Amino acid sequence: MKPMRLFKAALILLGLGLIFLCPAQQKMKSGGDDTTKPQPKSLTTLKVTQFTGEFINWVNDITITEPQLVTFFSTTKQRGVAWAKYEISTMPWPGPHAPAALQPNIIHSGVLKNGSSGPGMFDIDFKKFVPAKPPPVSKAIRYHVRVTMLGALGAPLGLPSPAVRVTYREYTGEPTVIEDVEQVPESLFTPLPIVIKLDTFSCPDADEDDGWADGDEPYLFVVVILADGTTINPLNFPGSSVRLRHKAKTHENLNLDGVDSGPGNYYIPPGTGRFETTILPVGLNVLNLIPDGKKVETVTDAAMVGILVVAMEEDDSTDSTANAGRNALVSNLQKELDAIVHALKPSADTQLNPAQIMKDLKPKLTAKVEDAMTHETLKNWWNPVGWFAIVDPDDHIDSDFESFTYKQIWEAGEVGVPFVLDFNGGGAHYEVYGRVSAK
Repeated sequence: MKPMRLFKAALILLGLGLIFLCPAQQKMKSGGDDTTKPQPKSLTTLKVTQFTGEFINWVNDITITEPQLVTFFSTTKQRGVAWAKYEISTMPWPGPHAPAALQPNIIHSGVLKNGSSGPGMFDIDFKKFVPAKPPPVSKAIRYHVRVTMLGALGAPLGLPSPAVRVTYREYTGEPTVIEDVEQVPESLFTPLPIVIKLDTFSCPDADEDDGWADGDEPYLFVVVILADGTTINPLNFPGSSVRLRHKAKTHENLNLDGVDSGPGNYYIPPGTGRFETTILPVGLNVLNLIPDGKKVETVTDAAMVGILVVAMEEDDSTDSTANAGRNALVSNLQKELDAIVHALKPSADTQLNPAQIMKDLKPKLTAKVEDAMTHETLKNWWNPVGWFAIVDPDDHIDSDFESFTYKQIWEAGEVGVPFVLDFNGGGAHYEVYGRVSAK
């Protein structure tokens, strides 16, 4: 401990009265930064014709079993529209901020004249681009069609319409709607906003709370690990990478000085424990290689969000040394995790289901993180930055790690998934409570 901390703590208590009796309750009331912004909606609609006997239905999904004309109907409330453009992709349409690897494979498009409320009814000749021979049911081709309104100079106006789907496969005598075909929600192609938040810190047992010490000065190295479809492409593992996020401050990043053993909870400042980002499932560009019934489960289970926290107790290390130690942790972790991703190799057999390769991603990354957070590994990483060049360097209390799949976060929504990180070492016991949620 640094000298005079006891006197400093006494002055703070005298000046602030009982303000530290309930620190968590005081600051945790201001949670306004968690409000979810409403997502913009398209003013344009699109439907496709389904003929059933003497009736015509306008639906979102049909099946055709031969090359033919398909009739669509589109309306809009968008103003200033002069033209419209339809586009057809063999992949579901991603959101506007999706990475390049998920951009759709547009195989056909065209321009439509507009009426006062949109292009109305129009035909698309699927004979121009579908295979002459319909594929078997197991290899059915799914075409995703959308419409975008255009201004007089051809610039897009507003958001494209929600897409409709046309499935092309051989005729089997079965109903034209294939009930067992797995529907992949198009929302999976739009980056999911998430919040990783460390809420409170507690100190059941302090390292330095005897009569000769003035309490612990804890601080945290926090690293968020993102192994998701934003930067991981199953068709190019050597060109993929893991994203790491961390904050700049190390010493005093909990705003705590002289913490003794006790049951109290201390609020963790957002500048230390709050991270906002977006994630995507892994493997959206290989959905055609994943069997129906396993597509959504496979791609949402493959993406991982991890939170690694290294609990420290400040002694005589300088701020620059603490920052260098944190930077060494991040840079070495980046190299180690990227090496895991680069080593994943799909089979030469292009028909191989990549689910197993993607399933290996999370456990392999988790094992590497757990190895990295040991005392021995951290000592090797910190020694080159001069961590142990002084008599009383800051103490590494312990490290803990939690990870979550895209599926867990997606299904939990704004309620989120709570977690507890536990640190035991050097005579101290710390706890951190947090939550990861969709925003």
